[in-house]
Amino acid sequence: MRYKINLLNKKKESAVERIIYFALNYLRYVLVFTQILVIWVFFYRLKTDQEIIDLQEKVTEKNEIIQAMEPLFKEARAVDLKINESSSIIKQQNQWQNAFSYFLSTFPDKIYLSKLELKDSSIIMDGRGENADIIKKYYLNLKKESKFKNINLKTIKKSDLGFEFTLELSQFSS
Repeated sequence: MRYKINLLNKKKESAVERIIYFALNYLRYVLVFTQILVIWVFFYRLKTDQEIIDLQEKVTEKNEIIQAMEPLFKEARAVDLKINESSSIIKQQNQWQNAFSYFLSTFPDKIYLSKLELKDSSIIMDGRGENADIIKKYYLNLKKESKFKNINLKTIKKSDLGFEFTLELSQFSS
């Protein structure tokens, strides 16, 4: 077994020697790492810029599509408005039809109409009956069934042909 013993003192290295040693041994790794980092940042920036350009192109494309479709959107809104208006008119006509059908189905045979007027949501009728009991029964029947919110017997008077009356029915509910 052989041992090697160095009895000489180690030579103290100066600051310049330490810097040179660091530069030769470790600085190259730092420089390589820094270069790799710079290259990575460059490619990341390049990729990000390309994504931004792609997104801007997509936005431009979408804006062109929207501008091309704007007349269709306007036409669709106009059609939707017309459909809503026609639905409203059909609903109103159905309500009038139901009110008028109910009115005709409950109208007694012994009462004669001389005038029938349809206004807004009301039916105004002038008629005559042979006696007041028939008119009273019709009026009470309408009140009892309460299909019309307002039932107003405006006038009733005796004439040569019987009893003349004016009746207003408004706000029909099915």
